[in-house]
Amino acid sequence: MIEEQTPFLPSVYLADDIWHEVFRLLYAEVGHLRNCLSVNSQFFRNVVPFFWKEVQILYFEQLQNFVNVLTLQNQTLPYANYIRNLHIIARTNRIPSKSRSFDLASLLLKLASIDASWRLISFTLELDWRDCHESLTSIDYFAKFGDSLEQVELHGSSPFLSDAFSFSIGQYCSNIKKLTLESRYFHGYGIRNITERCALTELTIWCRQVTSTTVISIIQGICANTLQVLMIKNCDLDDKTLLKAVDSLRNDKINGYNIPLLPKLKSFSYVQSCTFNSGNKFTSVGLIRLLDAFPNLTDLTIITSNLSLIVNDATIKNMIHKLEKLEDINIRNPYNDQLPFHHLDNFDLTLEGLTAAVAKRPQVRLRVGVFDSMVS
Repeated sequence: MIEEQTPFLPSVYLADDIWHEVFRLLYAEVGHLRNCLSVNSQFFRNVVPFFWKEVQILYFEQLQNFVNVLTLQNQTLPYANYIRNLHIIARTNRIPSKSRSFDLASLLLKLASIDASWRLISFTLELDWRDCHESLTSIDYFAKFGDSLEQVELHGSSPFLSDAFSFSIGQYCSNIKKLTLESRYFHGYGIRNITERCALTELTIWCRQVTSTTVISIIQGICANTLQVLMIKNCDLDDKTLLKAVDSLRNDKINGYNIPLLPKLKSFSYVQSCTFNSGNKFTSVGLIRLLDAFPNLTDLTIITSNLSLIVNDATIKNMIHKLEKLEDINIRNPYNDQLPFHHLDNFDLTLEGLTAAVAKRPQVRLRVGVFDSMVS
């Protein structure tokens, strides 16, 4: 008779009830496994790596438990290696107080300091706690897990999402390909550090403090030769600064004239849904000159408010004429899709003008508000 041998269980495993509590807090969708946990703990241990590939933390208490478990005498570090996608929102059912906001900042920094041989691919942080901030001038937030990251998204109105935070991406995320920065506290120098060091393929920036100088750094950085998708939202751009730099870069006396600035760019989106007090103006002249430097552009999206000066019949005609590879143009008002726009809204758009713009290139799909050139 062959004796049944007890399977060898490494000492690094936590008790099943602890893992059960962790997953109860983090994943509502794995509730159907609870019966399995009480019957076959070895099965549970085997599926842990699968479920840890993507961790979504919705509430402050979940983040607190998650960090506490990961820091229990290195017992859970082997499991942390399996995490590929980490998404933190950290909501609270109560109004965040300054003390609670300080705790949240401390937890986020503590999480980043865990030396677990991280192999994260994607990191997303959505943070709207206005009292949550870190006063340090330098935050090496991505020092531990940034090397393997390919995608980073930072959203929110919290001062924690500062330039010092984004600067760390450029320092430690050498393999990053997709980046989204959406916060009023990103002023620009962190973004410039990223574009100068990282070969991005997709970039979205939504930062009211960002000016033309930051956009110029994008077309001068390493990512200029790799960027395929670019979205600029509510940045404080102006023709004078931007056009002077674009003309200088394109008209190089040594390398030639009309040099493409973003040769691989396929998709460009410009969003302007608010006005600025700086007096800067980004007009149709600036837009056309900028687009002219993107010769391989196929998709163009412009979402502009009623106070914009960049959309009119002539602008659209020039876009279609200059951008030979353009396949799709989508222009709309962020508040409504009515067309034609009222002339007092600084739009000079007519159905006749839009129809004439695509007459010579009917393969281009032009959508302006409710107008669609592909729909008769």
